Amino acid sequence: MTAPRFVPLYLCFAAGYLLSYVYRTVNAVISPELSTSLGVSASSLGRRGIGARHIYAAGFALHLVMLILIIADALPSTRLAWTLYGLGSAVNVLGFTLLGQGFPRELTARANTALNLILFTTSFALQWGIGVVADLSRAWLGIDSAGGLRIAFILVAVLQVLAYTWFVLGWRRYATRAAMAGVAA
Repeated sequence: MTAPRFVPLYLCFAAGYLLSYVYRTVNAVISPELSTSLGVSASSLGRRGIGARHIYAAGFALHLVMLILIIADALPSTRLAWTLYGLGSAVNVLGFTLLGQGFPRELTARANTALNLILFTTSFALQWGIGVVADLSRAWLGIDSAGGLRIAFILVAVLQVLAYTWFVLGWRRYATRAAMAGVAA
């Protein structure tokens, strides 16, 4: 008797999940010790004047640079670029921290819930939009799927550059107000 065809696929996914669970557990165990010994905990970085805003800005910039390099096919191999892109994208979670700093304590949960809803809906809309742009590029311009996706990701990069510019300009405005009020930016 042979196993159903889905069993090997299921076993691969189960093994991947188990491996991911092991990695998460190892990270949870060693992360506090590692961040303390390397001096990269939030409190040690704060003492050096590096706040969540700085890390968010640096990660966002890294994410953008890597996205542009990947789109432009400017590197001989994109493995490192994809790794750095993922690292830069991981700072998105700091958006919740930054948002919480701008609201009174009793409204922080509502603000974070609203941000979460916005992130999910715009992620869906953006993914749908990428597919639409890729399909329209193929139909109207007669290019292949890779070319259509490149056009879609160029548009995504433009939108993200605009968002990053808005963030940086807002940071300057916030820093100016904070300096006048005597609060650290």
